[in-house]
Amino acid sequence: MDSREAAPPENGKSMMKLTEEFKENISEAVLRYELKTSGEIVPVLLKASDHYSSAHYRAGLILGVLGHFLAYAFDLNFSLPFFPLYCFVAFFTVGFLSANIGVIKRLMTLKSEFDEEVRQRATELFYELGLHSTKDRNGVLIFLSLVERRIIIMADKGIHEKVGQVFWDKIVTKMIPLLKSKQVLEALALGIANVGNALTHHFPRHAADSNELANELYVR
Repeated sequence: MDSREAAPPENGKSMMKLTEEFKENISEAVLRYELKTSGEIVPVLLKASDHYSSAHYRAGLILGVLGHFLAYAFDLNFSLPFFPLYCFVAFFTVGFLSANIGVIKRLMTLKSEFDEEVRQRATELFYELGLHSTKDRNGVLIFLSLVERRIIIMADKGIHEKVGQVFWDKIVTKMIPLLKSKQVLEALALGIANVGNALTHHFPRHAADSNELANELYVR
């Protein structure tokens, strides 16, 4: 399993409004390899792995304190009692809402928080989507979370024991430049191809094998 940071596409927000063609391309890429292997590949694309409420409160407090300070510094009372308090509330609200913007949310969130939440979300989806329950224990999750700039490849023990951690590291390393150049489809396709080739080599498909999981992109 591996997690890396990558610059998300600048149009990451619009990427969550995926076209049917985009989804079909990913589904076809998954199917192309699953016709040759008993393994299962599930690609996942999330805008964010968590809401990160702490980022909203941090941004709100910073702007709130700033508004309060400005009211006192410039003696802005406008004959209204408690005007500095009103400034604090108004600035706090603006700051709280501003954390909905990806770049501000990243500034207001600790790296360790991102790492923990992304890992937790990927693990939850690994089990929720059934990647732990394949017959040969060869399910692989390819997980991209845009706000946090993270990629995780999480594999069940059947295939993980065959290829080792270094193999997953190399795939993620190849995917990162594509994300930096806003090529999300290409990044996913590259990940699917590399994982698919490994699964085909170690778990070739047999006549009795069946498709255990859906061949589609999971988006949220």
